Amino acid sequence: VNTINNRNFVRGIAFNTDGSKMFVGTVVTDRIEQFTLSVPFDLSSTLTRGTPLLRVPNSADRDDVNNPYSLQFNTDGTKMFFAKYGGDLFEFSLSTAFDISPSSAAVDDDAVKKTLSNGNTTGFVFNADGTKLFAADNGNNQIDEYSLSTGFDLSTINYVQRIDISAETEDARSLIFNPDGTTMFILEKEEVHE
Repeated sequence: VNTINNRNFVRGIAFNTDGSKMFVGTVVTDRIEQFTLSVPFDLSSTLTRGTPLLRVPNSADRDDVNNPYSLQFNTDGTKMFFAKYGGDLFEFSLSTAFDISPSSAAVDDDAVKKTLSNGNTTGFVFNADGTKLFAADNGNNQIDEYSLSTGFDLSTINYVQRIDISAETEDARSLIFNPDGTTMFILEKEEVHE
């Protein structure tokens, strides 16, 4: 198994649809890295590091790439989403699908930013068509549900409800659903809850 060295506090991971590319967010180095895998979804295969999406402090272009906790893409890879600890959710358009290099990713001025209601977002997930978003709030032991009137378009997001998970966990970090959306899995610091 490969290890990604010299990247402190990896907080998010995502793959493209065929598993040939992997993306990780790191909070200490304020970057989102991209890797090409010689064998899809196989981390023991050869990993080739691509151009990362870096934070450039106090710039108009990349200052928002700060503490990227959770990563998601829309189904065709033309949009990348990441949650920044503290409740901000960002949508970057990609001119080339699943390519986060600066030449492909929109600049901050073109990115969509939404502040989620909880302020402690550490993970989020969309449903299959992007019309629902669920965010883990590890400060209030809840999952917040949002609706999007246009799939994968943060400019159309609206708060729906809070789901109390305090009986299951006190430290929700991330979440995911099974393929048909009937079971939610919640990752906390050291355990997974269903």
